[in-house]
Amino acid sequence: MPDSFVHYEEEFKNWVMSGYPGVRTETLEFIEHLFQRNSGLQIWAHQKEAILRVVYSYEIKVKELGNKYLLRIVTGGGKSLIIASIIAWLKFAHSIEFDKFILICPNLIVKDRLTSDFIRSPDNDMKTVFEKWSLTPDSDLNKSINATVLESGGNPQNMLTAHVVITNIQELYTTGTNTARNLDFLVTKVGSIAIFNDEAHNSVADEFTRVLSILKSKTLQRLDTTATPERADGSYPDSKLIYSFDITAAMDSPFPVIKNIIVLQPESHIVEITYTNTQTKERKKVTDFTPEEMEQYEKKVKPFQWIMDAAPMKMLLSISINALAQKKREANGEYKPLLFVVTMGIEDAKRTKEFLENEFKLKTLLVTEESDDKDREEAKKIGSFSSPYEAVVSVFMLREGWDVAQVSVVLLLRKISSQVFGQQIIGRGLRKIRKGSSDPEILFVVDHPKLDHNWLWKLMNVSRIRQDILPGEEIGEEEIPLRSNFIQKLVNPDKLIMIRPPVIDASFQMKLQEIRKKLKDEETILNWKENLEAVIYDTSESVEITAVIMDRIRRKSVGKKFGSEVEDKGKGQLFTGSSSFVLNVGDVTDEIVTLVKAMIEENAYDITKQERLYNIVMDHVCHKFLDDKPLSSANKEELENIIRFIPEIKRNFSKGILKGIFSERGN
Repeated sequence: MPDSFVHYEEEFKNWVMSGYPGVRTETLEFIEHLFQRNSGLQIWAHQKEAILRVVYSYEIKVKELGNKYLLRIVTGGGKSLIIASIIAWLKFAHSIEFDKFILICPNLIVKDRLTSDFIRSPDNDMKTVFEKWSLTPDSDLNKSINATVLESGGNPQNMLTAHVVITNIQELYTTGTNTARNLDFLVTKVGSIAIFNDEAHNSVADEFTRVLSILKSKTLQRLDTTATPERADGSYPDSKLIYSFDITAAMDSPFPVIKNIIVLQPESHIVEITYTNTQTKERKKVTDFTPEEMEQYEKKVKPFQWIMDAAPMKMLLSISINALAQKKREANGEYKPLLFVVTMGIEDAKRTKEFLENEFKLKTLLVTEESDDKDREEAKKIGSFSSPYEAVVSVFMLREGWDVAQVSVVLLLRKISSQVFGQQIIGRGLRKIRKGSSDPEILFVVDHPKLDHNWLWKLMNVSRIRQDILPGEEIGEEEIPLRSNFIQKLVNPDKLIMIRPPVIDASFQMKLQEIRKKLKDEETILNWKENLEAVIYDTSESVEITAVIMDRIRRKSVGKKFGSEVEDKGKGQLFTGSSSFVLNVGDVTDEIVTLVKAMIEENAYDITKQERLYNIVMDHVCHKFLDDKPLSSANKEELENIIRFIPEIKRNFSKGILKGIFSERGN
């Protein structure tokens, strides 16, 4: 995303050094109060920088930069405090202009987090973020700033008496009767507003954009905050990036703001595959492989089986438990380290929970889209000594807004192909446990090399690569590699010059267009029905990895030393197991619902399109796997087949297919 602030860097620096000339008297008073703290809660340097850039953009450069700003702040970098500080500043220095401050967030988890900051409760010692941090020089104002939560089906009248309104974007959609009433109330009953768009990468959905457009005329300022400004469709929010404190900046900061990441990967190979003929029910185990046979057999193994078949799953869980044991030794009873597991589907999540509890005796919380409020509340408490859980397994929940610093080990039991989701998932473990300490901390991430996540580890700026841990050995404490404090900065931005594009002849232009066409996002497939009809799923036999040997573990910290490796071979460790999970129709229905929700969100469509896509996917499943019979009539083998092919079904509903489905009239 282009940096809109780059031309003002030097001028901004001089403005800060000169004592903030040109700002309102109240703004100057606010800045001096907020930053000059001799004791108590301290504001990080990057938070101060973010706040000052918003002040500078709005009071000094509003003509050049407009009134829509974006702050890219790494997970664990304190976005909520920045948002609260900007609200406090506007309330203190610009109270006449602003009637309400609207905090928009994408889901219930994020809303819960914001609610705990802005509304008094026993969880925050009955002090809002304004009181706790003394955000303005006026202590009475800090106490008086109040907030309300716009609940589903609630009364919008509550907005009239509150300064801050916290809401999920869905509560303002134009497509529902109650939600449209909420939006109309904001438009007709409320004066000028400031909008705070938390997790701004979610704002791609059509309804989200429509809501922001309807509120545009009364929005005096909009502040977008996110750790990942790239949206699911590859575009960016329409606000201007004025500050980026990303994972690289956070790790290179003199004061550690987030954990360092070390990736653990197993070096393993298959020693037994079990084939089942789905027609005759004949089972055949293959244990002695020639190189040629191994290559042939592995072609039949689907990529997801390297993580979700029982034997390799046990191996990955064993590594994770080993890493968690190391984190417990390091914690020495001061805090309760947690294992966070991410799976692709609900059935995978249930199996993972079963393994963790039965095989490893680890009390585990399962959180999915179908989880009730009780489980969501448990997820908020997990990490405290009062919670009975040591692990949490998530499918499509807990990607953003769920910030539990005690997450010390992350296990990936799904392939990640999206930069946005990859950073969100790993971000759940980045928040430091000892926030006030200058000591570095480590997050272990367990990953299978077959998932091919090297791009993600480069993106996340992980620290180092080692391959020296043998099965059964203690992980041991890690040394954090020294990082350079040198950060590249643009010098003399005023001397930037525009370079005219070269003159391109017609033949080269044609070649360039051909290249662009190949690189272009997947085209809309209008004949999507024919494409789906042509899909063939080979259900004649099933293949399961029932035994693997792990030779060693690779430790990967990709960063400044990416690519270095140390080899240390030793005696292998055998992991065996076979699937014994019993499915019913409800399980498969839940799996398809989760699949549809994932496709909707990952491709940046409105949740309002979910019902249509669900019907199409269900029709496809019944047609291909059940000869057009209803799912309710499926037998055990048919249900197992559907679950086995879920990743392939998702792959067949490509971006082009989805575009074709939703480009039809009425969609």
